[in-house]
Amino acid sequence: KPGGFGISWDHFGADHLTQDRWRLAWGHRLPLPPKTGNWALGFSLSRLSQQYTLSVPLSFVSLSNLSAGAFSFGAGFLWEPLRGFTLGLAGEDLTRPNLGVLGVDRFEPSLKWGVGYQKMVESVGNLKATLAQQRADSKLETEGGLEWTQPKVGLSLRIGWGTRQGAVGFGFTRGPLVLDYAYVFSGSGAASLDGTG
Repeated sequence: KPGGFGISWDHFGADHLTQDRWRLAWGHRLPLPPKTGNWALGFSLSRLSQQYTLSVPLSFVSLSNLSAGAFSFGAGFLWEPLRGFTLGLAGEDLTRPNLGVLGVDRFEPSLKWGVGYQKMVESVGNLKATLAQQRADSKLETEGGLEWTQPKVGLSLRIGWGTRQGAVGFGFTRGPLVLDYAYVFSGSGAASLDGTG
């Protein structure tokens, strides 16, 4: 089997800055002996871009030099040693993409590790809980989330909270078609960070 493919788009908007990340991902379950548990491996290729907007013109800055773009690479794996219990590790921006506009501004690689547990309850649906930590820019952040899925109708509802922001979302699955949406809001009280969908 060729594995699974996915595409996503992340957008961030502030007063004078916008950032976008288009991501193409691929994952595949490894054909290992059952006694070792279930293993899966994945890779991602991202196209990143950011653009600044000046409130007043600057004589030494050209309007054509207010945006930058770069490609980035990521990888990760999942291990299910027991039924319903999963451990994961993933890295993003491993190639340290440069998004500098007037100079060098490289993204530092981020590492995320976590644990997940899911339980299928008849007549209720599939319940899933996750707890993860992420290390980026020498900072450690903790986040968690809950997901409820009703397989009969293909509907999923999600809620999550992290060190600086929270999120609510939903998903819909029908055959090979999977649609997901999340609304991210700031937990720090900064209005300029709210409303990232």
